[in-house]
Amino acid sequence: MTIPRGSRFDLSFDESGGRDDGDRNVVGLLTDIVMLPVTVFLYGMELLLRAMQGTESATREGLGAMVAAPRPAGGGGGDDSDPGGAGRGRQRNPSVHDGGPERSAEKEASAMDTSIGYESRRDRDLRDDTLKLVRYKILFVRRELEVAFPEEEDLVYDNMDAVSFAAWKVAEFIQRMHNEGVRQPARWQARGYPGTPDDPACRTFFKSDGLLAGLPDEDKKYLRVYYEVLDRYPREKFRHDEQHIRVLEQIRDKLGDKNACGPSTPDGAGGSAGGTGAGGGTTGSGGTGGEWVVR
Repeated sequence: MTIPRGSRFDLSFDESGGRDDGDRNVVGLLTDIVMLPVTVFLYGMELLLRAMQGTESATREGLGAMVAAPRPAGGGGGDDSDPGGAGRGRQRNPSVHDGGPERSAEKEASAMDTSIGYESRRDRDLRDDTLKLVRYKILFVRRELEVAFPEEEDLVYDNMDAVSFAAWKVAEFIQRMHNEGVRQPARWQARGYPGTPDDPACRTFFKSDGLLAGLPDEDKKYLRVYYEVLDRYPREKFRHDEQHIRVLEQIRDKLGDKNACGPSTPDGAGGSAGGTGAGGGTTGSGGTGGEWVVR
């Protein structure tokens, strides 16, 4: 069978064209396989970035709601919210924002936190060598008998901690109650604690004038001390040299007074008396050479 020349040419052309299409398909498949991980990675990074932006936006809105100050009841004052009235505008604290860069939401929240009470702001530090003006109260915290005794003030120059100061003032209060007496609080009088002055069993707790002379031993554990450091002052330097000179002057004065009170003798009296005694000793011994004899 003879194939015409034109037909043979067409067959060879079709085979080469099919081979080229197959090569292109293989190259495209390999390219897609290589680029697939890169595409997946880039798509994942884009999703992660969008999620982080959404989280940041939600955090800002939450902090803005936390630090937003309540509006006055009368509606007075400027409105820092957005013009649309959506309530999403960030309110600013006029006392801290003076046209400079706005502080972060965390600082605003800490500055406007109303849960911080007086307890955290009062000064209770006694650990220094300055002269401290301290205001304190003695408290009794037994249930249904809670009282606060009158407020007192004292100057403290010692370096001590809170426990030492409380122990000192409690002991001082008990000693003052024993020596001078403390007025019985009205709450204790109404509840008959620690008794009545007319009760013979409670006479040890009262003085003759009705003042408290003590507390039951098992109730002394309910005594507490509230205190606050009002101010601090630098102490004067210890003038050791001046005090030393003052002590020496006192010793000099004492010695001068002692000499002034003793008998005064002439300078030659002692020698004359000694010579007489020595002469007697010599005479008694019979010697003529002036030998001194100590008896």
